[in-house]
Amino acid sequence: MTADATNRELQSYKYVSAYIKKTNPGWKLMKIQGMKAVCKRIEEEGD
Repeated sequence: MTADATNRELQSYKYVSAYIKKTNPGWKLMKIQGMKAVCKRIEEEGD
């Protein structure tokens, strides 16, 4: 996927971030540690 990319880390981050946003709308990607994505639940206003 990122073999020819000039900035592999950024491309991977964007891909994983978009995937999480699409599949888990209440969560946000914070960082990637190795092969694990560290996510945080988005708090809604008024809760």
